[in-house]
Amino acid sequence: MSRGYPCFAFDHGHERPAPEGQSIIDFYKRLRAGAPPGFCLMQEYSSDRLLPYSTHALGLPWHVPYARPEVLRYTLPEYPLFSGLCNGSEGVKQFFDNEPVTWRDALEFVFLIGNRYEFGMSNRPPEMINLWQKQMVDLRRACRPEMNYGDFLDDLGLGPLPARVYARLFRRADRGRLAVTVLDRRKEGREPFELSVNLAVAGVGAPRKVTLVTLEGEQALPTPQLQDNRITVTVSVFPERTAALLIETERTAGGR
Repeated sequence: MSRGYPCFAFDHGHERPAPEGQSIIDFYKRLRAGAPPGFCLMQEYSSDRLLPYSTHALGLPWHVPYARPEVLRYTLPEYPLFSGLCNGSEGVKQFFDNEPVTWRDALEFVFLIGNRYEFGMSNRPPEMINLWQKQMVDLRRACRPEMNYGDFLDDLGLGPLPARVYARLFRRADRGRLAVTVLDRRKEGREPFELSVNLAVAGVGAPRKVTLVTLEGEQALPTPQLQDNRITVTVSVFPERTAALLIETERTAGGR
C-alpha cells in the first residue's frame, strides 16, 4: 500500500519529495477513520509519515549504505514493526563487517534492536515447533514491557564491550526496570565480560534486582553497587548468542 522510495510527483499534493505521496496518506486516513474495532491495516514498508494511519508495518530500512533500522524505534516506539526478513536477510551483514549471514543472524539482530520477529508459516503441530524459534520468542517476551511500551535508549549509558559483543538499552514506561539486550558473536574463547550502565543517563534510580535471561531460562545475579551513577554486571557465558539483562530499579520522576 505504500512506496518505499521518494515520490517526486508534486501533483500528488506534497511540495517536496516525500516517502509517500499525499494521495496515499489521504487514502489511509479515510480507511482508518471508518475502520471497525480490531481492523488491521498493514503497510509493507516503514515510514513515520504513514505509520500513524496504519496498525502494523512489515519491513525495516535495511538498505546499504544508510541502513539504520533502529530509527523508527525513536520516532514511534509503540508501533508494531516486523522485521521484513521475508524479503531476504543479506542486508544484515553490513552490521557485522559484511560477514556471510544466515536467517538466524538476522533474527538475532532484530531481537537486539527490539523489533518483532517474522517467521515463515508452518502447519506443524505445536510439539514439532522449531525449538530455537520458541526460545527466541520467550526471550523477547521477557523484555516485552520495555520493548513494546517503553523507551528505546539505543546505547545511551552503556559502557564499552568486548569486540563482537553488542548491546542495546530499553526502559520500561514507569522507569522501574531496564532491559539490556545482548548479542555475543564471539566465535571462540568466549569468557564472562563486564557490562556497565549509567543509571543517571538511563533516567532511573538505584538498582534493586538483576536477572540474566537466556534461551534456557533465568538466573538471578548479585545486585551491583551504584558508583558514580554507574553499575557494572558480570555476564557469564550463556547458551547460544542472545540474552537479556533485566535490571529492576527505583522509580524516578518522568515515568508514565
